[in-house]
Formats: sequence, C-alpha cells, structure tokens
Amino acid sequence: MQEHDGTTSPAISRREYDLAFISPEVRLLMENQDSYLKYFLTSNILPKTAENIEQCMAQPFGGLESAGFVVLVNDHKYVIKFTPEIERSELEGKKLKMWEDYHVNVPHVLGFGEIKPPELAPVGYIIMDPITLEEKFAPRVMDILKIDGEVATQLGVVSGIQLAKMHSAPITENVFAIETANSIMESKYAIAICEKLGIPYEELNNKIKEATSGSIVSLIHGDFSPRGNILVSGVEPYSISVIDPHSPIGDPYSDLVYLSWFIASEQFVARKLHIDNHEVIQALRDFTVAAYRGYELETGRKIDVKRFTANAIAMVIKKCNNHFVAGLNEKQYPPYLAGIQDEILDIYIEKLNEMVPQLLGDRAREEYSLIDLFNLE
Repeated sequence: MQEHDGTTSPAISRREYDLAFISPEVRLLMENQDSYLKYFLTSNILPKTAENIEQCMAQPFGGLESAGFVVLVNDHKYVIKFTPEIERSELEGKKLKMWEDYHVNVPHVLGFGEIKPPELAPVGYIIMDPITLEEKFAPRVMDILKIDGEVATQLGVVSGIQLAKMHSAPITENVFAIETANSIMESKYAIAICEKLGIPYEELNNKIKEATSGSIVSLIHGDFSPRGNILVSGVEPYSISVIDPHSPIGDPYSDLVYLSWFIASEQFVARKLHIDNHEVIQALRDFTVAAYRGYELETGRKIDVKRFTANAIAMVIKKCNNHFVAGLNEKQYPPYLAGIQDEILDIYIEKLNEMVPQLLGDRAREEYSLIDLFNLE
C-alpha cells in the first residue's frame, strides 16, 4: 500500500476497512485461530470425530466479532465459531434453539460451550449445521442485491415476515440481560451525553417512556442486516435464514431501527472508500421498505413511528457512549482512518439534533420516513 498523506482515504478493500474496527480480543483470536481449531478438533467435542486431525478439512470464513470455520469430518460439514465473549456463544446457541423451535429459519445448533487451550485465552464456541442453497453455502442478501436489485422487494417482504416471527417466539431459556430504550435512557452515560449536548434529559426521558409504554420485550437479533446476517436459503419463492444474533432481549423495534441505520452505515462506508454504490443503496432502501411492509403484514399492525423514533434516539445515545464515556475515541486506527471516530460522532450528534425535536414536538407521525431517519445523502 502506498504511503498515505492523511487527506483522503486510499484505495482499500471493504474487508480492510472493517478489520480496522475489530477489538483487540477478536484480533488476538484471529491471529491464533488455527491453534484454537486444532485444540478444538482434538478435544472430541464434535458429534462425529475423525480418527486423526489430518482427516479433517477446514475452511475459514471472515467475521468481525468471531473466528469461523467450515469443517468437513467424515463427509459431514459443520460450522464452528469461536468468540472471546464466552457468554455470547451460549446466548447465540440458546436463541437459535428457541427460534428453531418456533419454526424460524435459523441454523440447527449442535452444541456450544467453552474451550481453554493451554497458553491461550479461553474462548466460547458454537457448532451448527450450515445453511445451504442448491447444495452450496447460502449467499448473503447483500450479495444478491449487488447482482440483481430487482429482487429487493421480494427479499425484503420475506425478511420482515421472518423478523416478526422471531419477535413472537416464546422466551423459554435464560438469555441474560434485558436492554430497552428505557434502560439505556436510565444509564449514567445517557444522562451525561444529554447534558453534554444540551438535550433536555428529563423531558426526553419522559417522552421515550411515553412512546414505548406497553412495549413487550422479545428475543431480538441486534444486528439484523442484509450484509451479513440474512442469508438467501430458497428461491422461487424466495426464503431467508437468519444467523449470528447479537443482543439479548429487548424492544423488537430496535431491530427495525437497525435496518434503517444500516442504510446510512453503507452510505458512510461508500463515502470513505470512494465507492459509487448508488444502485446498491437504492436496492437497500427498497429492501427495507419491503421489510417493514412484511413485518406489518405478519404482526397485523402498523409500525408505531413514535416508538420507532424513541428506539432510534436510544440507539444513537448508546453509540455516542463509545466516544464520550468508554474512551474508544482514543483507539489507534490506521493512518488512513485518522479522525474517523470524530467524524462518526459528528453524524450521531447531527441525527440526535434532528430526531429529538421530532419526538419532543410530537412531529414523528406517519408521514415521517423511517428509512430516511439516518439518511446521509
């Protein structure tokens, strides 16, 4: 890579850009992923174990919060993921099992737990059957949209229907913490951020409580987006499968908000990497509008714009915490990303300054465009 003068972003891949944001724990895991896999394969954890490790074939696949492999043992394929957050493997395994029991299209979980290799940090693991399409690994929705944006509406509707089913699934296991817009607003960091930005905390907190009153917590995904966690697992008609849940339980609207936020995140990346992806962004917009329609069809209710906006505000305040309170703005990024945290923070503040008056002034109504809530264009 050529030396960078710090004024413009160099030509880097999306993967290089994404890897700049991974945590030190995940980076260390990735550096030692082969050692973790070798230890795992020799620990007799898999349902079918090879007579020796040389009989196993393993193919790594990219992630940003875990290290993953597709492993072939005795003609059987397994997906194995390692994560430095041990509780997260257990959370993911439990949620996928509950969704599968409710007939949501998710990977079948074969097991999860913890391994402690000598001289390495302990990590959590989860074992799953792969999601396939026509005997190949199922592609991400984003990969399909880049090739054929005309199918965005069809994929969006089925994704919205599937998301509504996920939110309807009964919670039959202990899945740790609950996080909602109200719990975020009651945090010390939310109070500090509102004070720093001149936002009337008490008024906003009361309005968010009012907008979310009567909300029922559900199993939520936390990262429901077409780029990585929604796979196309059927065609004619289209069907999707969902992988990699993040969050515990909370307000289902947080997943709806994330779909809107994801469009803006892709706009931001395109800006930083100097990519002309107007057609992809339009396909994402079509997908998201259709996903909201599918969600409404499955639930039989219109999306409540005030509740949506309340959850959006809480999500942005939580993201601001990574800059104001957690000190992540001190993290060292590659030279070509110098100042990026401040740039992202400026966007968050701009969006808060747009959304808070909308909610406080009761202007978040039906004509308020949900997919344009975070729009950067």
